[in-house]
This record gives sequence, C-alpha cells and structure tokens, in this order.
Amino acid sequence: MEATLGITIPVFALILCAFLSGKTSLFSEGSDKALNTYVYYFALPVFLFLAVAQSPIHSILNTNFILANTLAAILCFATSVILMKLVFNAKTSDLSIQGMVASYGTTGYMGVPILLLAFGSKSMLPASLGTLVHNIPIITCVIIMSEFTKLGQHSFGQALFKTVKTILSNPMVLAVIFGAIFSVAHIPLGKSVLAFGGLLANTAGPCALFALGLGLAKGGMTKKEHNVKAGEVVTLSLMKLLLQPLAVFLLIHWFFPMDHMWTVASVVMSALPAGVTSYVFAQKFQSYISGCAKVIVLSMLLSVITLSVALELLGIS
Repeated sequence: MEATLGITIPVFALILCAFLSGKTSLFSEGSDKALNTYVYYFALPVFLFLAVAQSPIHSILNTNFILANTLAAILCFATSVILMKLVFNAKTSDLSIQGMVASYGTTGYMGVPILLLAFGSKSMLPASLGTLVHNIPIITCVIIMSEFTKLGQHSFGQALFKTVKTILSNPMVLAVIFGAIFSVAHIPLGKSVLAFGGLLANTAGPCALFALGLGLAKGGMTKKEHNVKAGEVVTLSLMKLLLQPLAVFLLIHWFFPMDHMWTVASVVMSALPAGVTSYVFAQKFQSYISGCAKVIVLSMLLSVITLSVALELLGIS
C-alpha cells in the first residue's frame, strides 16, 4: 500500500495545492481557463502525438485494449442512462450528461500523470491510446443523444454532421490521428522537433493536475444548488469508480487478454473520477449542470481511496 500511496498522494496533493491556491487571491479570475487552454491545446496533444508517432503501428492497433476499454465505457454509459430513467425517473434531457459523468474520466488530466509515475516513459503509448478510446466513444454517445433529441429543430444529417465535427475538432483526437500517420509512414522526428515537443510534453502531467485543481476552485463546482437527488449523485459516482473498472477488468480476464502494463492502464483509466469535461458539456447543453458538478467533486474525493485500492490489487510496487 505504501508504494501505491506514493503514486496517488502526489497526484492528489498537487490537485489540492492548486485548489487551495485558486481559493485565494493568488490567481486572478480566468487563470484556470488560461492554464486549461495551454494543457488542452498544447501540452496534452503534443504528449499524445509524440507517444503515438514514435510507436510501431502494431502497438497502436492493440485491438484487445481498444475493444475492452471501449465496450466497458459504453456499457457503463448505457447502464447509467437506463438506471437513471427507471429508478430515479430522470428527465430525458439530463440522461446524456448523466451517462457521460458516469463513464467519462479524467484520463488526460489524471490518468496520464498516474501512469507516468507508475511506469515511466514506457506507459506513454497505453496512456495516449487510453485517452483516445475513453474520449471518443463517450463524447460520440453524448452528442448523438443530445443532438438527436432536437430532431424537431435539426435534420438527421445536421445532427450527424455536428457529431463528426465535434469529434474531429478535438485537439487530442487530432494529435493521435497525426501521430498514427507519422507512425505508419515511418516519418522521422528531428532532434529539434523532439526537443521542442519534449519541453511541452513534460509539462502535460503537472500542468494538467494544476489546471484540474484550479478548475474545481474557480469553476463554481462546489456551489450548493437545489433540485439534485443525493441518490443520483452517489449512484453515478460509484458507477464511475467501481462499475467501469470492474467491467474492463472482467472483459480483459474473460475475452481480451493483454500484458500487465496494458491491463493496469485499462483499469486505471477506467477507475478515474468523473471528468471535468462533463461539466463543460453540461453547460453547453444546459442539462444536469449542478448534479454533474456534484458527481465530479464526490468522485474526486472517493477516488483517493478507490484508486489506491485498485493499484494495490493490481500489484503496483
């Protein structure tokens, strides 16, 4: 347990440091958005591009990893949507965000730093691929559900176009696509490119964690609001922290075997707390905003325990 705490405590300590700093006058209003913009458009995409571009194509096309993680994420999304509707009688307009917050984790902001701490540079590829396969399916599900509920306002073609446009304009998706092109074409990266990219990529982990902490402090996510059922918040948080990692572990064990590091990467990426990006989508579609914020905060707090236990069970030392 000491070894796993050595991985998780620094991660949460940095988030807490940023959160407390954000609650003071040390950082001006909008500083969280500025740092988040840097991480989202520069540091993380460069990190992902370098990891994929320097890996052989057969490593990138790890079908067992892709299938296990994609199926687990979609399963968790669908289960949460059904559960929220049948048990909690949630509004139809809220279902897509509830599904997202129960299946979309902080892969880039927490998963990448944790895997780097646990495995070092050899975890760059599974961390990069994990970010991609956890982002695209869930974002696609959310956009499809949200846009297709507006079919009275938009045609099928318009809804489909918006879905594809949103996915392909994601900088992390583009980074992996271009990285794959470089890998397939065997395009070498010069020393100056690697040096420049390395400077940016090395800031991805710490800056992502700090941006996450500032976002929690500055984004109003701890603001008390009404009309949110506690049972929904707890259920969605537990589904994200327990159901999704359990689902991916069982899928790997029964159907999609892979080596230890890729298994750990799958479970860690699935066991992360609800992603802050869910809050962005909640605001964009004006659905389940306060509930989404509460799930993010609660799952973040509970993940200190669940992630440490998961890493311990997986034999990280």
